[in-house]
Amino acid sequence: MSRTRIRRLTVATVPAIVAGFWLGTVIAHSLVRLPDHRVDHITKLLTTPGHDYLVDYNDGTITATDRISAKSLGVPWRTVGGLADAVVDDAGTVWAIDKSGSLIELTWAGGALTESTRRPVTGIGAESVLMGHQRGATLISPEAGAAIRVGAGTDQTVTVTGLRTPVRTADRGGAESVPVAVEPAGMVIFIRGTQVSDVDVAAVGCDRPGKPAVLDAVTYVPCLGARRVIALGADGLQVRPDLTVPAGGDPILISRDATIVVRVPGSSTDIVIEPDGSTRPVDTRPETSASVAPTGTTTTSTTTGPAAPVTTTGPTATTRPGSAGPQPTTTTQAVPPPPPTTTGTGAAIIPTSVSATARGDGSVLVSWTPGAARPDRYYVWFWAAKPPMAGRPGARQVLDVSGSANSAVVTSLDPGSSGTFFVEADDAPGRSPESNQITTAG
Repeated sequence: MSRTRIRRLTVATVPAIVAGFWLGTVIAHSLVRLPDHRVDHITKLLTTPGHDYLVDYNDGTITATDRISAKSLGVPWRTVGGLADAVVDDAGTVWAIDKSGSLIELTWAGGALTESTRRPVTGIGAESVLMGHQRGATLISPEAGAAIRVGAGTDQTVTVTGLRTPVRTADRGGAESVPVAVEPAGMVIFIRGTQVSDVDVAAVGCDRPGKPAVLDAVTYVPCLGARRVIALGADGLQVRPDLTVPAGGDPILISRDATIVVRVPGSSTDIVIEPDGSTRPVDTRPETSASVAPTGTTTTSTTTGPAAPVTTTGPTATTRPGSAGPQPTTTTQAVPPPPPTTTGTGAAIIPTSVSATARGDGSVLVSWTPGAARPDRYYVWFWAAKPPMAGRPGARQVLDVSGSANSAVVTSLDPGSSGTFFVEADDAPGRSPESNQITTAG
């Protein structure tokens, strides 16, 4: 095994970095589905061209869901004792590790997710992780000190020393180079076939490397507690400048549509990394607007014919009822507008308000007012309340529902959890306002 020391690059070293990012220019993008389960330790969404799979680690279930309606397809697959990790390869095969030490291969056939193989693997357990490839997956087992390549012909096992928990790898990427971040050691291990090399990222100030993501043969690694993301080539050498992220929680890297989205919990700015290494800062705040609000007292206007069309020089701004704004002097009786039915994009699909109601069974009913148009999907996030004398933890996604929904029931929070909710719409340039704060029963 070789150990590689890397040197930090600067913007001057690679002048092609997009200047707009460093100046804080903002454009729009949104977050993919669910973050890694080790962030919220509850669920993870696996996407395939046909449908999605919702993985519940605590319950040990994998449920196929329709991408549009979010309805379950068939009967959920279940294993006793819970799951340690699960990924899907490019062929649509699901690979999972249960906490008892079995590696499971599952395929979708006949409208059901069924086991193709299940085999015990000595040493794997709750701390083991998986990375999906074009075909098959690589299992990283800190318990056994090994990496096992499966699903592509003859299995291959490589001894990997230096694995200390927690370890994290990318959800998906090429099998030719598998990155493994070892947070306690300040290093990233690269596994290339039977060759293993350690990269000393602590030497460039990345003392706590987080879960990596791979894009176009470049491995991006968030540096926890340092507000930075570093980029490494397959040989472990730094190939692009450090990416400085906005203030907030530790950055989360999400692979989406041939890009990587860098999400910083608590920040209003995301960063989108393109395959060529260029970056696009993103403002996730909802647009502020003003509206004509009802006065509460209405009169009836009389006309002798059709109303004349109103000519404007730009879009009409609106806000929620009850907000400040110009008041009408003569109106017809106020009638609530019909709910939006069209699917759209942009700021029009951002929910305008969110409310939360804690229920006696420990669940929370989260309701929202949709925007002027509907997205394909809504993503419900929980943001824990700030505890005394501590920093506020990052928000975590708790539900993914159809764009036709106006509410959802959250059942995954621990008893006594306090916090607020907000809702994101698929591909919207922002998010809803936060809800009222609730505390779950228990």
